[in-house]
Amino acid sequence: MALPVSVKNPGYPGAFGSPFGPVQTITLAANGTLVLGYGNWLVATGAHDTAVLNTGTASSITLIPVSSAGCIVSDGQNVEILADSTGATVTSYIQILGT
Repeated sequence: MALPVSVKNPGYPGAFGSPFGPVQTITLAANGTLVLGYGNWLVATGAHDTAVLNTGTASSITLIPVSSAGCIVSDGQNVEILADSTGATVTSYIQILGT
């Protein structure tokens, strides 16, 4: 069995050899939505944003509440960052590329 290749001191997210993509940010308008693409993500929500999983019913599951951070697995369709009726806070998200 081969061992995974790793780069010593891979640098910051987005740098060559880093297991993380570049840091991305978004400021959603009031009631705005951003669908996270397929993959694994680190998300830090703003003061008026939440990350949710749409369940196809009248309710959704909150994965990351306001002003919090966590790891999310997205199918590319049903995981969203949602702004409340105030909006205008910055949410950061980074894709986990691998190890």
